[in-house]
Amino acid sequence: MIHKAQSNRLFSGLVDHIIENGVAVLQYADDTIICLKHDFEGARNMKLLLYIYELMAGLKINFSKSEILTISDEEG
Repeated sequence: MIHKAQSNRLFSGLVDHIIENGVAVLQYADDTIICLKHDFEGARNMKLLLYIYELMAGLKINFSKSEILTISDEEG
């Protein structure tokens, strides 16, 4: 789902100048790190995608245990 959304330009992962569409998801054990460019619309699209995943899988994502951190590639 995430790769399809990236290819449809709903959001962009980090280091897209090195890897096509960038790296968006890193997973280890039961933890997932989602890496997106600093873009409100892209973050909103990712959250909508996660809600759709909840509905399809019958699972619940605990957003209260989640954090959003932004990283800017601008120097200054």
